[in-house]
Amino acid sequence: MKDWETGKVVLEKVVRRKGFVLGKSSHLRKQYVAEMANGDIRTISVRNPALYDVRVSSHKLACSFETVVGLVRVMEAKFITAELPEVSA
Repeated sequence: MKDWETGKVVLEKVVRRKGFVLGKSSHLRKQYVAEMANGDIRTISVRNPALYDVRVSSHKLACSFETVVGLVRVMEAKFITAELPEVSA
């Protein structure tokens, strides 16, 4: 995945993630909240490959994992068709 702001590839391992299927969105397929091995919290967007060259992008956020999960639920509510279980590595 590429960092949205810098364009650099993020190589840090995901140790915890929560996913959402965005079946009602034409631009995004899935949205994940991920906690990385270095402690960073990121959103990971899986985009529609027909519309974007970079299929997976990521944003680093300065909030807790739980806060970002709640924000994604609210911000993407009209697009979410399924919530995936939380997974820890």
